[in-house]
Amino acid sequence: MNPYNTWEQAFAPEKFSTPDPFCYPIYSWVWNDDLTKENIYEQLDFFAENQMKNLYILPISKKFRNNMPSLLQPDYLQDSYLDTFRDAILYGKEKGLRFWLYDEDAWPSASCGGQVVRKYP
Repeated sequence: MNPYNTWEQAFAPEKFSTPDPFCYPIYSWVWNDDLTKENIYEQLDFFAENQMKNLYILPISKKFRNNMPSLLQPDYLQDSYLDTFRDAILYGKEKGLRFWLYDEDAWPSASCGGQVVRKYP
């Protein structure tokens, strides 16, 4: 039985007034600036305080579009970027947030921010 299919079970007012985090909207969290631990933690605190329980990180790398500058630092997929990403997830989980995986730097999917085409033209 799927616990999220309401037609399979009686209406439960307590679940309606305090739904499972799975039922909350999912917010896009755009990363396109200098990523500092303090700034990230401040934003995650804001999300938690405002019941923004589900997030996905949408990085906009410096190479995404030539006519749309991005200040993302550390840049997409660098070791320090991945460390920052991990820190954000761990801190957010402590605050009761859930993270969904967005599969790419902006788009299109599977290009690794253009790295695949540059390496394998």
